[in-house]
Amino acid sequence: MFAAGKFNEAEPIYMQVSASHLDAYVSTRLGHLALLGNRLHEARYWLTRACELEPESVGAHALLAEVYYRADDFANAARQFRGLRRDALAQKLEGFAGLTPYELDPPAAVAIVPWTASEPLPVVQAWINGQKANLIIDTGAGELVLDQEFAHTAGVIAGEFEQGSFAGGRSGLVRHGRVDTVTLDAFNVHHVPVQIVEIEPLFAPFFPQTPVHGIIGTVLLCHFLPTLDYPGRALVLRAVTPSEGADTVLRARGAEHALVPFWLAGDHYMVAWGTINKAYSTMMFIDTGMAGAAFAAPRSTAQGAGLRLARGLRETGFGGGGAVRTVPFLVDALQLGQVCRRHLNGMMLDAFPLERQFGFRIGGLLAHDFFRQYVVDVDFARMTLTLSAT
Repeated sequence: MFAAGKFNEAEPIYMQVSASHLDAYVSTRLGHLALLGNRLHEARYWLTRACELEPESVGAHALLAEVYYRADDFANAARQFRGLRRDALAQKLEGFAGLTPYELDPPAAVAIVPWTASEPLPVVQAWINGQKANLIIDTGAGELVLDQEFAHTAGVIAGEFEQGSFAGGRSGLVRHGRVDTVTLDAFNVHHVPVQIVEIEPLFAPFFPQTPVHGIIGTVLLCHFLPTLDYPGRALVLRAVTPSEGADTVLRARGAEHALVPFWLAGDHYMVAWGTINKAYSTMMFIDTGMAGAAFAAPRSTAQGAGLRLARGLRETGFGGGGAVRTVPFLVDALQLGQVCRRHLNGMMLDAFPLERQFGFRIGGLLAHDFFRQYVVDVDFARMTLTLSAT
């Protein structure tokens, strides 16, 4: 069941097994399920047990490293990443000694950041160490990503390089770093980990009037209660409080909406169940930063869902890693929760390494065009995604 992405059904079975026979495999599985649900205390308990039962388990240590990283416990995360030989990442996290990652000033406020562009992707204006920056909003990205030339100009503290992966199977070197202050409207966010890559030349053909200096990814967004308001052309960030979470639920009741549970894989991969053409259900990656279509999928999904590919036609989509080669198709119906959109453009990706990366199958990704008519609230405490029509 775990491999099929049926996490709610799998967890009680593993719990029942653990009552009579707890080994490293079962403990790791329970830890992984808790991590997917963003229940970090449970995940740490089970994964610590797994590491004690099998100290050489790379998988258990990698998951435990993610637990500490998500909890902003960078000292313990760095020790785990050192053991996994991810030295560049460990060095960055060690550089936060004596600092509070993502420290918010003021601690309780709402930031409303208007979009300076909405197509082909939303762009907001921010300040990085006092330097004005144009940043794409992309739930498909992880940490805050900055262009290397801009990072140098803004005095970003830069560390070592590590191999990174991007949409469509693209890979390249990523430099780790740290920003002193990110300003988003009313919020000053201090001590923010970043990744540094060559961004501006990649996006220049798609944003000829707006130089792109970076990307706001899910790791930064999850420190808030974020709203991507496509009709209102704004990114709304609320401090995480119980009352703010309740407000999101009330909004969902008052409009045409879908309240969708999601899971968080790795450090930033939001995944949820969706359905293609009302017949083919699969786990989907919520990737608002993939432009040029509403849906993208590997060949296995295209074949399984009976999607008709455009013969002899190849196109180019793009995401956080730049351009990717694709084959277009049309989707008659694409559903997430109770929201069903019809007659949408899709694209088959030449490479989709995410499909089996986490031990369960991810059959595609929901991209920018799917979300563009909704107000999208993301609650990382309740692990719900709300799409509301205005």
